[in-house]
Amino acid sequence: MDDWLAQLEDQTRKSPRETILISFLAGALLQAFAGHALLIRLVLKLASPIVIAFAAWRLYQAIHNRRPSDVEESIAVHQS
Repeated sequence: MDDWLAQLEDQTRKSPRETILISFLAGALLQAFAGHALLIRLVLKLASPIVIAFAAWRLYQAIHNRRPSDVEESIAVHQS
């Protein structure tokens, strides 16, 4: 561990711009993925209520758009 740290310090002293650029890019990637993970969690939490609401809306449309003759035919078929 001490050898790795000493090597990292030497590399930083030799090229500070490269080290700053790498740390900046690493920070930007961490920020982007943290925001991305938050967005994914939000979508997953909202997915179930959205699917349930959509299914309820489609069921309402299916029932509401039925003609009375369709209901009578359906009842006649089930009774015979």
